[in-house]
Amino acid sequence: MSVEIALIAGIVFYTVFFFVYPTWRKWELARARARTPGKTITQGVVGTFDEVFHPHAYYANLEWQAQQELPVPVPDADKLRPDVYSGRVTITLPR
Repeated sequence: MSVEIALIAGIVFYTVFFFVYPTWRKWELARARARTPGKTITQGVVGTFDEVFHPHAYYANLEWQAQQELPVPVPDADKLRPDVYSGRVTITLPR
């Protein structure tokens, strides 16, 4: 009796699984793409080969990712910004 119940439960489980899993997987992939649109599975695989065989493309990709994560500089309230792009930065400390 218990073997028959286990067999029927297994058949029902796998039948429901094969109908529900593809829909659930599509939903999960769409949700992951919406959260991180620039990251894909192939990016990690290709990035490994780029690092070894085409290092300039790998470094360009790292630079692009860093620029995507950088915040936009906010202007000061008094519109005075230190000139950090001229190559000379002066730091004054109070005595």
